[in-house]
Amino acid sequence: MKIEKLIHIHDLCKFYEVESSFFEQVESYGLIKIVIISNEKYVHPKQLKNWEKIIHLHQDLNVNMEGIDVIFNLMKRIQLLENELEVKRKHLIFLED
Repeated sequence: MKIEKLIHIHDLCKFYEVESSFFEQVESYGLIKIVIISNEKYVHPKQLKNWEKIIHLHQDLNVNMEGIDVIFNLMKRIQLLENELEVKRKHLIFLED
């Protein structure tokens, strides 16, 4: 993976005004994956949307890490159910035609 495509955790800490230990805590719950290259920690840009949700839940709504973990698990489950429902709808439309 190319380093220039990754975002250094130090930059994110400054931007979001959080400690680097918060990243490690979030990673310990499996919500964000930290990439380590040459003892430097990075996050893939595709994870920024989730990171911003985590920051919002934690800082603005005062949700603790356990709560954030539950919320993310429920959001994943809802997405899976919505996808399954869409497949069923398409199948039903096909059968009705």
